Amino acid sequence: EVVRFSEDLKVPQIGWNGIHELKSPLFQGISEHEYIYLVHSYYAPLSEETIAVSDYGGAYSAALARDNFYGVQFHPEKSGKAGAQILANFLKI
Repeated sequence: EVVRFSEDLKVPQIGWNGIHELKSPLFQGISEHEYIYLVHSYYAPLSEETIAVSDYGGAYSAALARDNFYGVQFHPEKSGKAGAQILANFLKI
């Protein structure tokens, strides 16, 4: 389930945000609070599958994993060095 950001926030959210609470080999070599690039109007709430958290009007799932499926809310291809590392890590999983 995804939820639209509150009308009190600028939507879509466009720009750089930090990620934290990194819980997967997907983020090997990535520092807590590393900045990633986002363009979105909806978010996935925190859940058991959350492997990274970001904040915009509250905490939400920046990345999720279940079994061998991974999903990220951000654009790794536009997230510079950190995004390149995440893509490289994905290929190793």
